[in-house]
Amino acid sequence: MAYTKRLIPIAQTGKYPAVLSEYLDGKLDGQQLYQHEPNLNGLAQAMGARLQAAGKPRLDRDTLVNVLTEQYSSIELSGAERDNITLLRKPTTFCVTTGHQLNLFSGPLYVPFKLMSAINLCRQLKQRYPTHDFVPIYWMATEDHDKDEVDHFNLFGKKHQWHTDQTGPVGRFAWPPAEDFWLALPQDLPMDAVEAYRNAKTWAAATRALFHHWLGHLGLICLDPDDVRLKRAFVSIALQDALESATKPAHDAASARYEALGNKAQVHARPINLFYMDEVDGRMVRERLVREGDQWLVLNTDLSFDADALRTHITSHPDHWSPNVVLRPLYQEAILPNIAYLGGPAEVAYWLQTADLFALYKLPMPVVLPRALGQINTKAVLGRLQKANLRFEDLMLSANQLKALILARQAGNGQVTMHHEYQLINQAFATMRSKANAADPTLASFVDAQEATVLKTLENVEKRISKAMEKRHETLITQALNLRDKVFPNDGLQERSENILAYLINNPGLWDELTAQLDPLAFALHVFDEQEQPVA
Repeated sequence: MAYTKRLIPIAQTGKYPAVLSEYLDGKLDGQQLYQHEPNLNGLAQAMGARLQAAGKPRLDRDTLVNVLTEQYSSIELSGAERDNITLLRKPTTFCVTTGHQLNLFSGPLYVPFKLMSAINLCRQLKQRYPTHDFVPIYWMATEDHDKDEVDHFNLFGKKHQWHTDQTGPVGRFAWPPAEDFWLALPQDLPMDAVEAYRNAKTWAAATRALFHHWLGHLGLICLDPDDVRLKRAFVSIALQDALESATKPAHDAASARYEALGNKAQVHARPINLFYMDEVDGRMVRERLVREGDQWLVLNTDLSFDADALRTHITSHPDHWSPNVVLRPLYQEAILPNIAYLGGPAEVAYWLQTADLFALYKLPMPVVLPRALGQINTKAVLGRLQKANLRFEDLMLSANQLKALILARQAGNGQVTMHHEYQLINQAFATMRSKANAADPTLASFVDAQEATVLKTLENVEKRISKAMEKRHETLITQALNLRDKVFPNDGLQERSENILAYLINNPGLWDELTAQLDPLAFALHVFDEQEQPVA
């Protein structure tokens, strides 16, 4: 089994926000929303900025390697994983990072496309800059506490959910789920992946084991940022945010420039952008820190600090403090030699609100790139398209537009509407109106009324013909709309609802096949069409 690839420009899909195309086309240049352009030149500049910043104390490569070595200690590393972790000690090694929550079994299909994008961008950069090395990093959002967003995945139209009463950062949740969760899964799942996933002790460890199994041989490195040794590099940022409320003015300034271009802000900074994360009264919490007068309170707890106590606590226990979505990019860049961040369209948008934060905290900003956008069409879908005489691109139309396209094709002359007839009537009445005006100007209103009557009659005829055509071709229209709903579930993208297991079950080599063809710098929708035989 193999796949052929087609690329559809982002703007042509109609499925992504306009700001993404504007950013990639350079239309936001000069707006001070980013430090480096989203292209190879920008990546070269980011490498230079990272080399200049190499002497700063925040970036501790030895600590990073030690943490990763410990986090992978229970896994038998592939050669690519071992090499990449070791390479991170070298000052000429850079990271390409993508991140996401700990969705069960990787969650929506766009998560694998994120990871493959990071892997392939590192490959391309190594070819271009052979004296440097590049490591793909999956930043696991282990500190996220919204378990309702990640405790399930969809497969073959069924929702599989892990019910747990654990609270706090999901990466620390005890694993694995109870046996009934595993028994409810389809029995034809790849058992080697299931076993790799179920034998871990925490949700973070399970996620690392899963992607080690799937992508470890390609060198992907999974980083859990919930580590006290890494958090020490974040202390100065946390103190400035908590005690001086320094983050919000800088973020608001960049957001104002972003919104002035007609865009809607994706995130909003708070006066304090930290969570407290530890066990309180017997339960694990991740709760916001707020200031009231000269006291700092942890919401939904009895914890409070004055300025001196807060400074001491953040300095002594940095692992108790977790950045929110606004500060997370800063923490990431403080501990990784990163030159590029790959995210979805919404992530790209909120990174474009962070430029002033990188300047404030004196950190180099990476190149912000959209992950590869992906669509997998099975042989069954392709067969239905062929039978309906439709292209995949036709299914991107709205339901009404698709219906109109089918009726127009079935009409024989390519038209169901009365555009030509409307033009003839308008021309005829224009002539009559001219003659009436010449005879008696008061006849103009009479001519207008007659024209309106005729146009209304034509409109009724058009509706009757269209309704008759719809009834005549009802089966064909229904089949096309059902196919559209399958390819774009709930009028959305396949990559936002499907899970990669649906395709791995029948094709264990899927990862390598897709990765071999994916181009992270194409900035287009990658449409992978399944073929019966390998393509020469």
